[in-house]
Amino acid sequence: MRNLIALLLLLSSLFCAVDAQTSAVPAGDGSAGNPYQIDSLPNLYWLSTTVSAWNSNFIQLADIDASSTSSWNYAQGWSPIGDTSTLFTGTYNGNGKHIAKLFINRPTTNIVGLFGEVSGTGSIKKLFLDSVNVAGQDGTGALWE
Repeated sequence: MRNLIALLLLLSSLFCAVDAQTSAVPAGDGSAGNPYQIDSLPNLYWLSTTVSAWNSNFIQLADIDASSTSSWNYAQGWSPIGDTSTLFTGTYNGNGKHIAKLFINRPTTNIVGLFGEVSGTGSIKKLFLDSVNVAGQDGTGALWE
């Protein structure tokens, strides 16, 4: 019985490690004069999970490889920035940078993309997405708003 429990704990920890994401608070304070500086996937993940920052200003300072998102959220991948209950009302200046290999597999979910719901006051500009793999229901795209 002990061996079985040890094996289950080991398998559980391995599975969790594969699905783990790392969040890192970006530099900046989110104001227009000092936007949050997104320069890594952990910074971008912080943005997607920090709903209270969805009304702030962001600037991307480096190209980002998002290929590891294919193992996130039990293979559902990326969780969009902005949703029907809290719209993204901030600004995201991609600064001519790229996000590559973003993965989203949410075939029964509406409004899926790097961004989900963006209000009329929110804006996304100068951002390039390369080699993305996105599956969703209505309102789905690589950069949906």
